[in-house]
Amino acid sequence: MKLWKLLNQLRKDEDGAAMAEYVVLLGLIVGALVLVITNFTTVLQHKFTSVCAALGGSC
Repeated sequence: MKLWKLLNQLRKDEDGAAMAEYVVLLGLIVGALVLVITNFTTVLQHKFTSVCAALGGSC
C-alpha cells in the first residue's frame, strides 16, 4: 500500500515537469543569444574593415 501511495504522489508531483520546462526555455534563450551575438560580431567586424579600408589603412 505504501508503494502505491508513493507512486501516486510522484505521478501528481509537477515540480520536475516545471523544472524541465524552465531548462528548455533557458536553452532556447541562450541559443538565441548566441546567434544574435555571433551575427552582431560578424556585422561589426565587416563595418570596421570597411571603415579601415575607406581611411586607407591596411586591416
